[in-house]
Amino acid sequence: MIQDNNIIPYLHNLKIPEQIEFILSEFYKNFDNKKFNINELCNMLGMRYNDIYDKLISHLNMNPYKILENVRMDFVLTQLLENNISINRLSSKAGYSDPRTFRRAFKRCFGLSAREIKNYLHSNENCQVLFNNYREKIWGRNSP
Repeated sequence: MIQDNNIIPYLHNLKIPEQIEFILSEFYKNFDNKKFNINELCNMLGMRYNDIYDKLISHLNMNPYKILENVRMDFVLTQLLENNISINRLSSKAGYSDPRTFRRAFKRCFGLSAREIKNYLHSNENCQVLFNNYREKIWGRNSP
């Protein structure tokens, strides 16, 4: 399931239980839905928040909110590299209802604005190396 996604590189080397893969797949299916939140995830899975939280912390060392933000940031980073789309439209496609919230989350994650990273990726011949470095910032900052 997750192995086919290639959005979380460091998870490929972890042996994570099928239930965790299923939980993560729900994040991927729903991250672009502005109304999707952790409470909705709990209802969809028929699990209590504390149970999901404990499982994710135990196996991934990340809480559900951090995983949702990371999934969204990874999507945005991929789109910045591959597509010429406005930052505001991209923030909406990533599930953010407010561009300002997106800009703050992006800056918190990368230390730069989405526009700065987009320009940097497109002006550098080693863009794939840079992309992988930025992706590591997303997933490596909390990886086990």
